[in-house]
Amino acid sequence: MTLADYSMTAFALLNGGRVLAYMPQILCVYRCRNGAPAVSLMTWVMFTAANLATVSYAITVSSDLVVAGVFALNAVGCLAITSLVAVRRIRGGAGAPSSRAAQRSQDLSRPRARTSDGVAPNRLRNVRLK
Repeated sequence: MTLADYSMTAFALLNGGRVLAYMPQILCVYRCRNGAPAVSLMTWVMFTAANLATVSYAITVSSDLVVAGVFALNAVGCLAITSLVAVRRIRGGAGAPSSRAAQRSQDLSRPRARTSDGVAPNRLRNVRLK
């Protein structure tokens, strides 16, 4: 095998691994019920766009269908994550910024629970030290 063959093999294996590596992120976002606030939507949009640009380049400039296919699979993985995060946030996950603000305003308007002596349970009482 030539160096070019080794390079293509490494490229295909490592990028194939990338396709599999999207699954834990997809599962994490799928299971997250609060809008996946720790996932950067802009980052995944950029990853998707970069993979699509590489597919376009591989087809139109280098006519390399192997490279185009590998990056197309990566684009599908990135698009799945991007779409899932966007759907979670649009449907009103509590982690979305607008939902968090609404939740805070609701929390502030609710009366606080009181103990039998009328003191809020999470407040420190004045204590005299002798």
